[in-house]
Amino acid sequence: MTIALGRLGRVKKNGTEIGKVTTPTLNSSAGTIDLTSLGDDWMKYATGMNQYTLDFTMFMVSDDAGQNALYTAWQNKTGLNDIELWVDATTYFACDTVTDSEAEMLVTTYNVSYDNNSAVAVKVTLTGSGPLTKETSV
Repeated sequence: MTIALGRLGRVKKNGTEIGKVTTPTLNSSAGTIDLTSLGDDWMKYATGMNQYTLDFTMFMVSDDAGQNALYTAWQNKTGLNDIELWVDATTYFACDTVTDSEAEMLVTTYNVSYDNNSAVAVKVTLTGSGPLTKETSV
């Protein structure tokens, strides 16, 4: 069994690495549907709809095409269907445009911060609209 090493992970747009990304986090969850009946002593649930977000921080690089595309998507409120979170050299997560041709990620957070002694950091959150897939590339 091989453990995925974070140093091999990347966030890519259209197959090209987005520069200076740190601490990417994929948050996925499923809602619940309450199936409890009157008179039950315990709550009963079924799994509901899935959702996901991809959060990361990147150090701002003014001429990075991927970083600029994220800002433009946020500014124009347009979705992106070509973002991939690579967890190692062969495995990545992306919106599933095969199952749902309209699947995309929406830039829902774009926060810029810095102090006088550090690089400019940009905190980005992408919210999935449609299904997520895990792929293996050989």
